[in-house]
Amino acid sequence: MKKIFFLAVIFSLLFLSGCGKKQLDENGCFTDAEAALKFAQRKNKDLLLFVTMEEDDSATLSILKEMTADSSFVVTRLDFSQKTYEASVSNEELANQIQKNTRFASMLNVSQTPSVYILSKESYVLSYFVYEADSVSPADFKSLLEEQTASLDNMRALIQGTKKGKALDKVRAIDELYEATVPEYRVFLAELIESVIKLDKNNESGLLGKYIYAAADVKAAIAINQGKVNEAVKSYVEAAENPQLEAELKQQSYYIAAYLCSMTGSAEKSIIVDYLQKAIEAAPESKEVASIQKIMEIVASETLE
Repeated sequence: MKKIFFLAVIFSLLFLSGCGKKQLDENGCFTDAEAALKFAQRKNKDLLLFVTMEEDDSATLSILKEMTADSSFVVTRLDFSQKTYEASVSNEELANQIQKNTRFASMLNVSQTPSVYILSKESYVLSYFVYEADSVSPADFKSLLEEQTASLDNMRALIQGTKKGKALDKVRAIDELYEATVPEYRVFLAELIESVIKLDKNNESGLLGKYIYAAADVKAAIAINQGKVNEAVKSYVEAAENPQLEAELKQQSYYIAAYLCSMTGSAEKSIIVDYLQKAIEAAPESKEVASIQKIMEIVASETLE
């Protein structure tokens, strides 16, 4: 099992632009996640997504051949092997496709390969697992997959619940799905998160502040994924300025805005200090105030030097 540091890969690919064509590889797998999801919607199927990096992973190749012969899933493979990168040097279309795949993989927080994700046709992450490439047969893999799919009915039911009923019914159903989704994968619920804000403008559910902040999280994640740190900061500041946001979430929003500015050097120290001061003022009785105050003093002293 190989570790992947996708952040470094992403920055190495920021100089590429454009997008690749829809295509299948020699195993019949989609190589473009967006195209695969569109196909999955048309066919009303879940997506079985492999993320690979191994050079000579014969076991995975055997598994892919077995799975593409099975019509239960739309099978997709995002490959980041050295062989694929070398092929992209003289192939602009492939290079662009690798860029798209890298960004998609980074949104999934891939940290090792081979990794397997099951996504609904709506692009929500339903399940995730890894396997040892050198010791898993196609039959073993199918057993692993069955263990995962056995628990997916509940997630599918939650998804269906978000599509029916009155506004508040949908809001509560979205909240159930949100809570059932692994935090790292909630970014894929972006449209549902935004819909809560539209469906419950008067906060009848008591959840509006939660989803204003969740929307800021999602916008920031997408912006950072695209190398747009200023937009990420802006998403948190706008959330903090929303009167519907609870005090502690307002504090957290200003603090994260300051943190992002500090870590990326994207703003003057005085702006960082201002965000930290606003964080303190947002919830002066919060247990976080003392630590924020210390950080602000350190940043302020650096500004004066």
